[in-house]
Amino acid sequence: MAITREDVLKALGAIRVDGETLPRSGRLSEIAVDATGRVSFAIGALAAEAAALEPVRLAAEAAVRALPGSSGVFVSLTGDRPPA
Repeated sequence: MAITREDVLKALGAIRVDGETLPRSGRLSEIAVDATGRVSFAIGALAAEAAALEPVRLAAEAAVRALPGSSGVFVSLTGDRPPA
């Protein structure tokens, strides 16, 4: 079964940050899913927030890794895209 961007968003909806679900938080970059089921995305964070958001990054990675069809997950925290 091929994994889709919508599958990823649904899984990330269980993760809370800033009192919102991760997809609604304004912190997600574009989600990329390749033909082999590898998923990558970034979570926007200011440098001062990075340590506090590491558990969110780990939870997001675990949630997507658990999806059927996921063959690999890369989630980063990035200051290149600060929270909206």
